[in-house]
Order: sequence, then C-alpha cells, then structure tokens
Amino acid sequence: MSYATLADFKSYISEMTGGIQTTFTAAENTLLQQFLDQADAEIEGQTGRHFGQGANNHTHYYTEDDIDDDTLYLDADLISVITLTNGDGTAIASTDYFLLPMNASVSGEGAYDGSYWGIKLKSTKEWQTPTDGRITLVGRWGYLQGAPIDVVRAAMRIAYWYWTKRNQTGSTEIAGAELTQQSDSYPADVRIVFERYKRRVVR
Repeated sequence: MSYATLADFKSYISEMTGGIQTTFTAAENTLLQQFLDQADAEIEGQTGRHFGQGANNHTHYYTEDDIDDDTLYLDADLISVITLTNGDGTAIASTDYFLLPMNASVSGEGAYDGSYWGIKLKSTKEWQTPTDGRITLVGRWGYLQGAPIDVVRAAMRIAYWYWTKRNQTGSTEIAGAELTQQSDSYPADVRIVFERYKRRVVR
C-alpha cells in the first residue's frame, strides 16, 4: 500500500487543477497508482528509510563490526524486537537490554518520534561473536508505525509531478536537431522533506 491512498491523490489532483479533472478512467487509476508507488520508492531512496511498519518476522544479522562496547548499531530503522539471539546461539531476553534512543515513540505520540537505531545491553550481559557466529535480530522494521503527514503530502507532490509530465518526451527540436532537454527538478518543499527524514548513521 502506498503512503498516500489513490482516493486522496485523486482529490489532490482535483484540488491542483481547480476542479477541472474530478473523474478518472480505469487506465488512469492504474497509472496514478504507479506514480504513487514510484513516489514512495523515490522518497525511500532519498531518505534511506521505509515509513510505516514492515512485515513481521524479518531477520537481520550482525557481527562484531556492528558492536561498540555494549551497543549494537542497527543497519535499518527498527519498530520492535520479536527475538534477539546472541552470536553464541543464546536468547537475550527483553529485560536484558534497552532500545536506543530510550525515549523513542514509534507511534508518533510524544517523546522522540521515530524509530530505534541501536540496542544497549545491561551490565549483566555482553555480546558474543565467536568465529562464524552472528547476532540474529528478528523484528518489525520501519520508521514510525505510519508515514508522517508531510511524507504523505510529499508523495502526492512527487506523484503529481510525474502525472503532469506523463506526456513529455524529454527532448526538443532546435534548428532541425533533436537535443535532450533536462527536465526540472522536484519542488523545493519535497527536497526539504528528503533532508528532514534522511537516515544518518549513528556511531
């Protein structure tokens, strides 16, 4: 499912066109959804994040290169831990670690809104990474439990940008010679969203 719904995007188009286009054919609906999916992919590529909860039981593996003292640094945004297994094959209970940052709010309600980027073991435990051993984390991955409103709006802005350029060839003819013409870039407010949510490595 795309960050913005097809129904909301069609309302957005009607808003942007001043009500000129309020109905869409089945073929246009298919194209609009493709643009929404393409917009989501662009946002995720630019920010390095997936917004909303991913599939349950997705597994990530870590080695000693991902550990600094008592902290394991994750390679993606984490919503929640299902199981955590040390490199020696022993399970690590949820009471034996803290998720970082400690005041995160993956629901977007209060505290720090976002996701978890690390796991800090309590003093009674230590990470184990024997030869060929890997720390295994099964969890639900993503940034927040749903896309923030400005991300949803940016997705519609990008999709609308695609929609308005759907019939452009990307070239122009000057004095009989066809030259490639660089198309204009995304709106400035979309680039602000890219920068605001860009995932930065925490170490």
